[in-house]
Amino acid sequence: MAQGTDWLDWPGAIVRAVNRVFTVCGGALAVMILVVVLTDVFLRYVVNDPTTWGIDVASFGLSYLFFFALGPALESGFHVSVDFFQQYYSERVKRWASIVATLLAVVFAAVLFWELLDTTIDEFVENNLTPTAWPVPVKYVVIIGPIGAFQMLLTAVVMAIDAMRGIRAPLKPADAGFEA
Repeated sequence: MAQGTDWLDWPGAIVRAVNRVFTVCGGALAVMILVVVLTDVFLRYVVNDPTTWGIDVASFGLSYLFFFALGPALESGFHVSVDFFQQYYSERVKRWASIVATLLAVVFAAVLFWELLDTTIDEFVENNLTPTAWPVPVKYVVIIGPIGAFQMLLTAVVMAIDAMRGIRAPLKPADAGFEA
């Protein structure tokens, strides 16, 4: 190991790398959804012959986009947060608040993962079809749920460990050049 590194650093690097991949996948899905919706709007209102599959594909894509975004959004700090009183807290209180918040995120992500995994397993057992123009097995639609929730859980665990070690606070929107 290089000097100054810790064995706890490599899991965080892997989680952050997977979050970057998920961000790219989510961006590609957003473009795909845009193209599908614009195509469907054009065909519906200009050609008067809409697709039978456009809304279904966009809906399924949006589901995938949402779950791909869970981990990266948590890591970047772009989830909803309340930091109105944070300017009045001491550094010690801020550190403990960060630890508590990340541990609560771990609990939430674990419950979300467990519930989505249970639902997904049920869909694999039951093999239901979507009630859409082109029926698709529901298992292919919901499989992304536990994958995204698990990545969110791993991200929350890494953030909790980092908060306990006193390093790498999540990037806040204002730090990234975005003002609310």
